[in-house]
Amino acid sequence: MYDTDVNSLWYAVQVKSKKEDAVATLLNQKGYEHFLPTYSVERRAESKLKFETKLLFPGYVFCRFGYGTGNGTRNGGSVVTTPGVIRILGGTKPIPIPTEEIEAIQLALNPRLKPEPCPYQTGQRVRIEAGPLRGVSGVVTSTNGKHRLVLSVELFHRSMAVAVETGWISSTAAITDVLDDGKPRSSQSRNEA
Repeated sequence: MYDTDVNSLWYAVQVKSKKEDAVATLLNQKGYEHFLPTYSVERRAESKLKFETKLLFPGYVFCRFGYGTGNGTRNGGSVVTTPGVIRILGGTKPIPIPTEEIEAIQLALNPRLKPEPCPYQTGQRVRIEAGPLRGVSGVVTSTNGKHRLVLSVELFHRSMAVAVETGWISSTAAITDVLDDGKPRSSQSRNEA
């Protein structure tokens, strides 16, 4: 049974390389809710199409607990003693990840959206107004007429991207204001266009 304390927040737990699955299993056994986002990659093997599951954020497991709420082991104390755990991000006092970031990533794992890791990006954020990502905000990039929504975990500067349709993007955010390299145009270059 997971911790249902209303003060429970999501934290990024840095783990040893290739130990993400083992740490997630151990955290689950200790009663912690965890989240280990993955995506699928197509590959050909002996003329057959196979799918390989990979981690979106290698080296990290997200874990939910109520730090400092006085609820015994649920305050994260037994998270750091889990074999394979290096640390909870944030220094001496862990820094929680905004719930909106975790919820956006959870929604974006829909295979239809083709989630994949991408370089960390910042820029003009837009809001998705329709489709399976309705209500999610992120940075839109455009390449070869295809649009991707970049979602980031600000705490450790990692991003993922998913396919979005132009009609899903808020009408207040003009997709034409995004260059093919994913960087927003400056106001001067917009006026020149």
